[in-house]
Amino acid sequence: MDGCFDLKTPNDLFGKAEKDYNKFYDNPNDYDLFNLLTTLNHLRDWIYPDKYKAYKGKNLTQYTRDEKLHNRLHNNENYQKIRELCNRSKHFKSIDIKKRIVKKTETITGFIFDFNKFGDGFGQKNYIVDGQDIRDIIDEVFNIYKTYFSRQK
Repeated sequence: MDGCFDLKTPNDLFGKAEKDYNKFYDNPNDYDLFNLLTTLNHLRDWIYPDKYKAYKGKNLTQYTRDEKLHNRLHNNENYQKIRELCNRSKHFKSIDIKKRIVKKTETITGFIFDFNKFGDGFGQKNYIVDGQDIRDIIDEVFNIYKTYFSRQK
């Protein structure tokens, strides 16, 4: 894989994901959310460039480490939401509502009782996906990657 300038390896792209993650959490905004969703979506392809069909006939015990990660994300509902949000934002294509995983997105600026997390600001922008804080969706997927990369060392 050629990468993009100094982003040449999956480790490099995960480093970008960590920076995107921290930047978004420090100050939630559309630009940093777009970067984070796009990076989390494409990191899977950087780790395992082949598609699901390349290993789906294998027994799970025969999967490589990269195939296990790809499969876990392929079947993870929150990763599917990230992938759909990423693809909807970059392709400007409307997905048939019946085929959508994500049914409703909204933003609300301000503090929402029983929704916001400790440390959130009163004027913070909240991103909501089907009634769920997008940070909960992101956290699950980010932590899957974090575990994967921490075991590489």
